[in-house]
Amino acid sequence: MNRRTPALALLSPCLFLPPPSRAQEGTFEARTSLGLHAAYTLTSGEWSSSPIDQSVKLFAGGISFEGDIEFRLGPRWTLAVAGSYATLAGSEWEERAAEGGDRLEFSGWMAHASLLLRPHVPLGARDLLRFEFGPAVLFSSGAETLDGVTYTHDQLPGFAVGGTAGAEYLHLFGGGFALSLRAGILVFPGAAESAASSPATILIVPVALGMRFLL
Repeated sequence: MNRRTPALALLSPCLFLPPPSRAQEGTFEARTSLGLHAAYTLTSGEWSSSPIDQSVKLFAGGISFEGDIEFRLGPRWTLAVAGSYATLAGSEWEERAAEGGDRLEFSGWMAHASLLLRPHVPLGARDLLRFEFGPAVLFSSGAETLDGVTYTHDQLPGFAVGGTAGAEYLHLFGGGFALSLRAGILVFPGAAESAASSPATILIVPVALGMRFLL
């Protein structure tokens, strides 16, 4: 009788088990990080249209840039300080003026800063979904030049207070950085004012793609 047979019979099931390091890969937990994104910003609501003709977009969105730094509060939470800068496009308004024989040049911009609390939902060892919400402040300005005279747009507030919410998906590459896809909404109630209309709520919707560097 071969005395090795019982030992082999006991060991053989172990050959089909993953090694201890692979049996449980763990999850992608919250970490202190720096995020950099390029975004396309959508503007929505009465505030973004011309007070003379609501069918004409006066403050259209465009390419924007975002950045944030976040600090780990626990395995599932971070606290972030974020900001963005975007230029506003007034091409529709310029075309409307050209139809009437006028030469008009528009320029505008907006920037925001926010303090965000971010709860995390791990999706595995390399994927993470998290949400964010918190207060935000808006800085903005816009003007147009017609026949050599520059006019400031009253619809855009120099400063406004509101809030923001959003979501971000992360896919980890290696141990130092992750691909980031995010979308959100910024809301500033009653912030847009003009002589032609009552105060209107400013709505801004950025959709961004970028990288997050894990510290």
